[in-house]
Amino acid sequence: MDQHDYLRIDTDNLKSIEGLSDYIKLLEEYPSADFTFRGENSKYDARLAGAFRGKKQGRLIKSINEYYSTVGHRLSDIEKQNFLAFTQHYGLPTNLLDVTSNPLNALFFACHEAKENGYVYIFSNRDFIDITEIIEAFPREGVFDLFISGNPIAINKIHNSIREMFEGARGLFRFTGEAFVMEGSSYINQLFCKLYCITRDKYSEKNQNVISTVTYEELINRVKGDGVVRARELSLDFYKAVNAERELFEELREAVYKDDIMSDMSSSKIPVDDLMYYISFMLYCFRVEYRCKGNPDLKVYQELFPPMIYRPKITFERARQQQGYFVYMPYMAASGMYSDIEIEMHNVSHIQAIEVINPKQVLYELDNIGVNYGTIYGDFDSIAKYIKEKNSDKKL
Repeated sequence: MDQHDYLRIDTDNLKSIEGLSDYIKLLEEYPSADFTFRGENSKYDARLAGAFRGKKQGRLIKSINEYYSTVGHRLSDIEKQNFLAFTQHYGLPTNLLDVTSNPLNALFFACHEAKENGYVYIFSNRDFIDITEIIEAFPREGVFDLFISGNPIAINKIHNSIREMFEGARGLFRFTGEAFVMEGSSYINQLFCKLYCITRDKYSEKNQNVISTVTYEELINRVKGDGVVRARELSLDFYKAVNAERELFEELREAVYKDDIMSDMSSSKIPVDDLMYYISFMLYCFRVEYRCKGNPDLKVYQELFPPMIYRPKITFERARQQQGYFVYMPYMAASGMYSDIEIEMHNVSHIQAIEVINPKQVLYELDNIGVNYGTIYGDFDSIAKYIKEKNSDKKL
């Protein structure tokens, strides 16, 4: 791939602000309709949900189910449907990472109780697939469990979300900081070729059966052609990797579905279109990783499986005030040989980090425009606490 085909993202790119006006000026590049924001009051190596901080495994599903058995009879239907968000709201550690559509709220969280500098992280909405419907349908089950088990509802909804993401992103986008920014069709076909080679190698290793010897470089060069993206390719031949190498992809798909690890599946369960190769290969790879290796390292899939967003319909006052929703962090919670194993695939990557140099000053400026502890949390106790501390000259 030559240097004109892509631009590597620098996730270490850090901009600094010293006041609210600096921040607002910077936000001109990041309209809230297209981006998601998160504020953190200290510098951490990664964006991690509460259930995964400081440990590699826990009892996530067990804790959620115990909580449900205690309070479930008191909940409304919509609270039950969005029980994961309900659990997060009331302080039980989950795999959800709080984010917001309001950059001022994110700035508040970056500054509130910051001992040194605070940080705001910005994510592009086009990087996420929406799995809200899956969680609503299975509120106390893991999305990856459902996918790997072959649940047709989960597979179809993930398939549809990835399709919307791929076909709606004809321009520039990426999954993670390790990926490339390039024209949508070129990037997507690179992903198809990469996943083909990974799946082919896993199948060959597991079954001691060589299907093809084509390398990734050879395959991507055959797909790339002259490198010119034409209007017809953006509409009719968007999945050029499949269109150009249909026989190769179909041979591998047939072999995968004859593998014993896919014995409970049939190709008819996967939607029949070009994207079915991508979904089928991903499903096969995850199954091989978990059922043959037990505790796999899935970093190789960070670029291939997009991060997930969850937008619950549940109406907590705090969620409304903060204009909040969640990034759904991957994990595995299968029974048997697995016990809530965290997937090493933290595939949410910011596109811009902002360091807040003077958090106390910024909090004062936010308060002057009505963004403070009382308005952020919105409940009676928080409003009273804000007024009390403000009038005692002890700033929150």
